[in-house]
Amino acid sequence: PAAPAPAPAAAQPVAVPAAQPAAVPVHLEVAGRDRPVEVVPVGVEPTGAIVVPDDPDVLGWWQSGPGVGAAAGSTVLVGHLDVPGDLGVMRALAVLPVDATVTLTDGQGGSATYRVAARRTFSKDDGLPTDLFRTDGAPQLVLVTCGGAFDTRTGHYADNVVVYAVPA
Repeated sequence: PAAPAPAPAAAQPVAVPAAQPAAVPVHLEVAGRDRPVEVVPVGVEPTGAIVVPDDPDVLGWWQSGPGVGAAAGSTVLVGHLDVPGDLGVMRALAVLPVDATVTLTDGQGGSATYRVAARRTFSKDDGLPTDLFRTDGAPQLVLVTCGGAFDTRTGHYADNVVVYAVPA
């Protein structure tokens, strides 16, 4: 007689790869600047507004989004144009010319270079476009700061300036 069919093996657990953590940015290097700009992770306020570091010489990285060299989505960095008595690092970054390059580095030695593709201004009254903060689609680096007219009564600028950069 034929040999009995082997009994089915007990189900083996399938190894599911852990989600890869984002390559956390720590510096942004800009051609012509003598030192890299420090980058720190930031979250969002209960209102949904992204937290901007208090230090005008530091940029905040939207930690819910992609990190350095991500294959998809918007790597978003935010910073101050200025604060009372001090100019912020974004004063120079907000006016980077189209085709200028910047390099974002992580703490493990990884880096990604981006080329400035466009600059747009959005009224703060209208808010930022929701697709700015995306985790899918073509990869891009997005720099966000304030700009436009300064209202001395409120102490705030009227607009947000957004610089879009694509992988170089």
